[in-house]
Amino acid sequence: MAAVNKIKLKKNGFSLIEVIIAMAILVIIGSAFLGALYTGIKATELANLRTTAESIGRSQIEYLKRPNTYDAISPYDVDSVTLKYSTSPDIVLPPNFMIETDAIRLSRNVLDEDTLQYELIPSNPSNIDNGIQSITITISYKNEIILILEDYLVDR
Repeated sequence: MAAVNKIKLKKNGFSLIEVIIAMAILVIIGSAFLGALYTGIKATELANLRTTAESIGRSQIEYLKRPNTYDAISPYDVDSVTLKYSTSPDIVLPPNFMIETDAIRLSRNVLDEDTLQYELIPSNPSNIDNGIQSITITISYKNEIILILEDYLVDR
């Protein structure tokens, strides 16, 4: 009879400690999963911002390189080395994006006549102006710089 009582006294189920340990393990796994998910979302948002910024910047560069726009859009002030350009009318900026375009006039300085290597240096147009400009396009989102593109604009 003692053996029968021992069998009946044994209860089925989990103890409180087992349940607490299982819940702790689930919380740790869940928080790691949510952290990875949050990091993925942030990385996707940043990639989207950079892609949009690069598209805007490339559009601005192409606008500046368009034939017959060089003279129309470049404010050729004789005393100015640094130029400011307006944004292309074709570019519709998304909300909170800003674009700034700067140009510096450059001159060619011959480094090696045998191989025709040139060094581009800032120049005052009253001295020498070879029609070369270093273009810097800065794209910002909510006043934070996202991307800076540099290129050259040549008057041909």
